[in-house]
Amino acid sequence: MIRHRKIAFGLSIAISLGGVLFANSNDPQPALFDKPVENAMFRGINLHIEYEGKEFPVMGFEDERFLIPYEGKLKRVSHENQLKLKSSPKFSTKYIHVEDLEVRPKASQEESYLTTIQALESRRSQWEAQLSYLMRAGSNAVFGSAPIQTQSSAGGIQEQINEAEDNILQIRDQIQDMEEQLLFSDDLVDSLYISFRVTPDTDMEEAYLFAVAQFTYPGLDSDKPVLNILTKSIGDLEAHKPKKVRLWMGNFPKDFNVVQMQYHFYTGREELPSSLTTELLPMNDDEAYEYLYGYYVTNYSGPDRKPQLFEPLDIAHFEGVLSSSQIDRTKVSFQLNALGEISDIQVDTGNPQTDQQIRELILTVRFLPAIKAGVPAPSQVNIPLRRIVR
Repeated sequence: MIRHRKIAFGLSIAISLGGVLFANSNDPQPALFDKPVENAMFRGINLHIEYEGKEFPVMGFEDERFLIPYEGKLKRVSHENQLKLKSSPKFSTKYIHVEDLEVRPKASQEESYLTTIQALESRRSQWEAQLSYLMRAGSNAVFGSAPIQTQSSAGGIQEQINEAEDNILQIRDQIQDMEEQLLFSDDLVDSLYISFRVTPDTDMEEAYLFAVAQFTYPGLDSDKPVLNILTKSIGDLEAHKPKKVRLWMGNFPKDFNVVQMQYHFYTGREELPSSLTTELLPMNDDEAYEYLYGYYVTNYSGPDRKPQLFEPLDIAHFEGVLSSSQIDRTKVSFQLNALGEISDIQVDTGNPQTDQQIRELILTVRFLPAIKAGVPAPSQVNIPLRRIVR
């Protein structure tokens, strides 16, 4: 797992890359797939934040700061937390198609500059109309009221004409300066403007995005790129209904150069493959489980690890069996052997028939086994039912 130095949160997070985040950081930008990829195996990003000595996935956010559901409570991320990143194979039965992707450098101040220029142009038009009025007043051809009310007198018209001309010239200079800054100043280009259209293959609730930019800049004291990560809420998505997404990724240094962009889409705990995902491979459930089992057995070299949920249960299976509040309150326990097989399921809802239905559903859930001393090992799993339902 890769450790990073401390970061400060805003709309985006700039951190140094301490190692290779993706399977191959030199991979070319992915090509778009014309058709949805069902049951996709892909390499995704595991994003964790260290909080009070523990690790947990980023699952949601509010305003410009993350809110992390952890052990039943929402934890607000502080400025002192450390971000940890690593990539790993993932499997999903959902898919998001991304079209019309546009990424271009822009100035984060550009919108405010354009608004200011527009206001200045409006003010200039008022002074030009005032000047025209005063010129007519000087030739005794006055009609209508003055565009700008001033302390006027017959003997002071020339002074007002001079004032209007000075203001017009001053405003023109201000507009010209701001336009030149927008056109020629590299100092303003500190952001990426990103836009695209997303179309999911199924309904998705509270979808969100991590856009990850690997970039370099003059004076970087390392030969490794720096990461800039932007979070963006996409909201609820309807199946097969396109939705336009626009975002700004800011906090880039002067003369930055983007090496690679990655886009990671999420809904709840689940990361979703998309038409922008690299190393996308269609697989059925059995093939994906065998692949992941073999991957973790042969590649995992970290500390002992608890069992990992492979594919959650669809909450639709519980219709007529348990209400949402009952799912939240119900806990299950079972034995999981080194092959990921479940046995000895214990559950007590107070209704034997319901307990049996839940046991039958639990038998269809797949877990990757615990890892102890570097090898798969049997374990006792005690878990709230909500943790294995989506």
